Amino acid sequence: MKYRCLIGRLTHAWKLSGLAFLLALSGCQDASQPDSAAPSSMENAYRAARLSDEQAADILLQRFTFGARPGEREKILQQGLPAWFAAQLDAVADETTLEARLAGFDALTLTDAELFQRFPSSSMLSAHARRFYAGTLPGRDEPVMDFSIIQAKLDMFSREHGFHSLEANFLPQLYGQKLMRSVYAENQLREVMTDFWQNHFFTGTTHFGSRPWVMSHERDVLRPHALGRYSDLLRLSYQHPALLNYFSREAQPQQVADADTTMGRLLAAQPALAEQPLQDVTQLLTQVEQEQDLLLTREFWPPTGPNLELAQSLLRRHSLGLVAALSQQDIDAAARLLTGWSTRPYGPDAQWFAVDLSKLMSLGFVSRGSFWFRADQHDALAKTVLGKTFPAGGGVEEAEQLLVLLARHPDTARHISAKLVQFFVGENADAALTKKLSARFIESDGDVPALLAALVSEPAFWQAAAQQPKFKTPFQFAVSALRSAQADITSTTALVDWAAQLGQPLYQYQEATGYSLEGSDWLDPGALITRARFAQALQAGAIDGVHIATASEAVPALALRIAAPAFQLH
Repeated sequence: MKYRCLIGRLTHAWKLSGLAFLLALSGCQDASQPDSAAPSSMENAYRAARLSDEQAADILLQRFTFGARPGEREKILQQGLPAWFAAQLDAVADETTLEARLAGFDALTLTDAELFQRFPSSSMLSAHARRFYAGTLPGRDEPVMDFSIIQAKLDMFSREHGFHSLEANFLPQLYGQKLMRSVYAENQLREVMTDFWQNHFFTGTTHFGSRPWVMSHERDVLRPHALGRYSDLLRLSYQHPALLNYFSREAQPQQVADADTTMGRLLAAQPALAEQPLQDVTQLLTQVEQEQDLLLTREFWPPTGPNLELAQSLLRRHSLGLVAALSQQDIDAAARLLTGWSTRPYGPDAQWFAVDLSKLMSLGFVSRGSFWFRADQHDALAKTVLGKTFPAGGGVEEAEQLLVLLARHPDTARHISAKLVQFFVGENADAALTKKLSARFIESDGDVPALLAALVSEPAFWQAAAQQPKFKTPFQFAVSALRSAQADITSTTALVDWAAQLGQPLYQYQEATGYSLEGSDWLDPGALITRARFAQALQAGAIDGVHIATASEAVPALALRIAAPAFQLH
């Protein structure tokens, strides 16, 4: 209600065009009180909320997609609302058009190793030149009087050997593919949920350690499991370098003696291990660390001990929630459980880290893709978290067991359910919706489609969606406008800049909380003016790389679609 009143006053005061300020909101429609019964099906639920098929179709498009395209409501009505929603939950729609749009984003097809070999950081590139191309650059410790000369040499070396800039060539692909997917994906609900989980398990490009990993986290973990089980999202995110490196700088120095690490315990328990194999393992780890030191001077290495910030994030932000009853002992022990969870190192060429990690497996090390469990760094002493005791001598399985415990905890069910309700309904949603979703979370073992199906089976959801305005984030607003205008995007560069101007630069929030889900945090006069400028530029065809085809007589209708891609505003 407060959004509706404020926008009305601003519109009246500034006398801007309908295009300029209708665009700002996802408004609301009035609906009668629902019947007391709570039907189990979607159709019975929205009819109990006294909504027509047309009104319910609008709500589905406004809450479970990035916005309607012209004629999409009619398609949903023809297909049938329950059938459309079921297809979205299954994510079975053909994506030929989207795949064609993504064909130019070659970084999407690269393995982790290939990504570093194509887009090394400047420090990696310098190390590679010094190690394998003597005389290309001065030595690391040699004094340099003019760094512009060094940079010119490095640029030439990069061009000669086919390297590309992480900042200038990789990040634009990361940003661009997100826009393309959100605008053109037929499986819209999967993209909406991928965006939701990326914001929940937030890792960003402003953090040096996680920057190269954000794309693969979204591609390999979040999107494939966006409509899966929460336990998989939690486990795979915490084994992915994007999240592990995002918090790496917060770790403390290792606090356990070598004899009390997983490797030390295994060595003590296996006297049959000959001295020579142990020497081979030590030599291998020394080689890895020496090469790491060449890429990044050892003084800048992150510590390898307990990481309280990572543990806090796991327990509070990503599972139990801020109100859960946790002791400092729980947090400390969880941090110890996560020691040794790290990232397999990569260099700008296959000659880097050309070691056989299989030699380490008998000593408790684990290598799964780019996840690397360092048994020589894991605290293998006994620990207790949330009443569960982990006896001494454990390895990677300890934190994996904790992740399962957390994914199935009632507090996690409440926390994740509350975030989903806030995301799809709004911050003023009926608490009973969260309670019902929490129960479904426990029953379904955190199955995301089951939670969303339960949400749309509640008349309270439909009533709230029809009556309560839900203010779009800048990204949601921009994408919904592009979809409404049926934009043909040939370049995403200008759109990425617009996202920053609108107040939501992609993947660049400064805190691990991710961008706010509360509409009031996005509502201010300056932001509304910027939204007006974006809509006017889009309508006028003044955004580079974005084309809309409209006859002059169709402009008013187009303006309304761009401006108000959600509910009509009273």
